[in-house]
Amino acid sequence: MRALEARRRRRRTWLAGISAAAVVIAAAVAITLAFTRGGPGAAPGGTPKLRLGSLSALGTLKPAPSPGPAGPEAVPVPSAAPLASNRHGSHR
Repeated sequence: MRALEARRRRRRTWLAGISAAAVVIAAAVAITLAFTRGGPGAAPGGTPKLRLGSLSALGTLKPAPSPGPAGPEAVPVPSAAPLASNRHGSHR
């Protein structure tokens, strides 16, 4: 009797696992097809048409600001308010 119950329990566990795997696989296939198939703005071949413009329309590049003085690990520390104090409670 116990062997029969154990067999049924194992079969239910297997069926639940297989069902869950099938649902996950079906969801993955559906999501993949939704993203690879054409949507609005897609070309007939399936590749979306990109509206690209010239970068010169944004203006000229400006040099980056000074990164700040080097900190204790030779990493630049910006001159801004500290977000947190160090272990001892003092700032810098």
